[in-house]
Amino acid sequence: MEKGELRCDVNVSVHPEGEPWRAKVEVKNVNSFRYVQQAIEHEIARQIEAYESGDASKHPVQETRLFDSAAGVTRTMRSKESAHDYRYFAEPDLPPVHVDAAFLERQKGFLPELPAARRKRYRDELGLSEYDAKVLVADRALADYFEMAARVSKKPKECANWITNEVHRELGSQELGIATVDEMRMRPSDLAEMLDLIEQGVIHNNAGRELLRAMMKTGKRAEDLVAELGLAQVQDQGAIEGWCRDALKGKDKIVADVKAGKVNAINALLGPVMKASGGKANPQAVRETLLRLIEKES
Repeated sequence: MEKGELRCDVNVSVHPEGEPWRAKVEVKNVNSFRYVQQAIEHEIARQIEAYESGDASKHPVQETRLFDSAAGVTRTMRSKESAHDYRYFAEPDLPPVHVDAAFLERQKGFLPELPAARRKRYRDELGLSEYDAKVLVADRALADYFEMAARVSKKPKECANWITNEVHRELGSQELGIATVDEMRMRPSDLAEMLDLIEQGVIHNNAGRELLRAMMKTGKRAEDLVAELGLAQVQDQGAIEGWCRDALKGKDKIVADVKAGKVNAINALLGPVMKASGGKANPQAVRETLLRLIEKES
């Protein structure tokens, strides 16, 4: 591992449900996680096919095999017939331990919710995508943070989207110097407050990204940073109309298309208006104003 290399031995055996495990096959020196998966999948399929062939001479035997990554198959390296070939010997200082089923069940009760169950709950109960559920559950601290934010905001999908994309990307960035969720100063309630500000139209998504980074670094409340950084959307109808009139100058083709029913043609004017406003104009108000001004020209 000090050389950044991986060498993994994989032991695979199969059995019909309710029957004992059959011959164990060892695949030696697999050198990547992807190859481990491929070796296991190939070996399972190979052994099942051999047992189901009906030819006892083809049944797997206890042996050591190598994985051919180019062909995606395993090949015999050497056979091992018994424990003697493995140099097994009993450990004299370790007495046998018998664990009853009731004890195991009690111990299971102490376990936290495991990743697979958490992913399923996120998908089934919170409506998250498979991708978002996987990203969140891969880091327990990130998943815990998400759950608190979702509980406070009552917007699990929006929380997941911001956390798996923006927060996850900023963790480890040189600009913020924050490596883990525990180092982040933004509280779950701060993220919930930001989502409310976006929903209310106080800020838009682009401003939300800047606000998020500021909250992660400073720990200040969303509303305070909106005022401090000047991120609030411009709601002044007079200012918005002025930017829209400027954007319409010389755009006769777009105006004609909109009048002809091609309403989406107006999207070409949104960018110039947002640029003129420094990104602070309310996009919905801009769109409505542009449509109104074009309609007035009819």
